[in-house]
Amino acid sequence: MEQPRSTKVSDSKAMRGSLHLYLQQVANEANNRGLTMRAIMKEVKHLEARPTIIQFKENIVKPYIEEQYNLKSTEKMDSKQVDEVYIALNKFFGIVFDIHFPFPSKEQE
Repeated sequence: MEQPRSTKVSDSKAMRGSLHLYLQQVANEANNRGLTMRAIMKEVKHLEARPTIIQFKENIVKPYIEEQYNLKSTEKMDSKQVDEVYIALNKFFGIVFDIHFPFPSKEQE
């Protein structure tokens, strides 16, 4: 896969414009081929993205706390719920990916 040619901040506006042009070209070709968004979205799950804190919160934590506690936001969680979510996530990431950390303390911030 080809990487962007420049990483300078000053080039980012031009690069965004190029990305938008590329997306327009892909959309036009998808339309020419009779593809629908439903068909494309079925395949987009294979598109790899690097993990970020925002992705973790939106895709893992929020759905989990909504199902587990009927809450829409981490801001509504009490300390017991925070502890339970930490235990569940740390166990999951430890078992599945061998990633585990102790619960952070103020001294670690």
